[in-house]
Amino acid sequence: MKMFYVNLLRVSASHRQNCQDNFTIDLVARSRETAEDKKYELQEVAKELFVYSTAAFVGRNASGKTTASEQLDCCYTILGEFRLENKHYSYEDVSSDILFYTDGYKCRYQTVLKADATLKIVAKNMQAEYEKVKSALLPKTFAKNRITLNRQKDDNSTAFYQEYFGGRCKLLVACIRIYRKYPSLLTMNNSPLLLYKYVRPSTRGFLHFLRIFS
Repeated sequence: MKMFYVNLLRVSASHRQNCQDNFTIDLVARSRETAEDKKYELQEVAKELFVYSTAAFVGRNASGKTTASEQLDCCYTILGEFRLENKHYSYEDVSSDILFYTDGYKCRYQTVLKADATLKIVAKNMQAEYEKVKSALLPKTFAKNRITLNRQKDDNSTAFYQEYFGGRCKLLVACIRIYRKYPSLLTMNNSPLLLYKYVRPSTRGFLHFLRIFS
């Protein structure tokens, strides 16, 4: 099995606590690299593409240092495990724009993080009902209007999602299997993954992109 190594290049995020919208963490070295830099401080991930091997966040209390570290953890978890779970920080409605390098390509992934209401629609066996109104309603709006748990209305929060499926793992797995069979229900917030073939920066048209995963 071929192993793929991921190098995070840059991430921008919005709706993170203590951070302004579109705040960016850029790990790509922009200045001229010396031999000493290349030996101790930089990692060459592609020809003439270097990232910093270490990073530090400096600031006063409540200035966003922990939030920035959590955003990096969030990105590495998405890229390494393809999901987020059991995190001590909140990521509901956080939008992320992640640029990374892997297997000869620069890749860009944009997403808004939230629990997926579609699985709850499947769990209630309401696919046919939702199909009739999907052109006018998002899955989360439909779920808010139709789904309850112990007389509590669905508020599209992570807490409700965890409460709904927390003790019913078999139901969750069954819903995911059904979910994959209904392409029309896959109204995800994630954009297609963009792959950029990397060539040397001195070359014209230095990024050639190929869109995959429609």
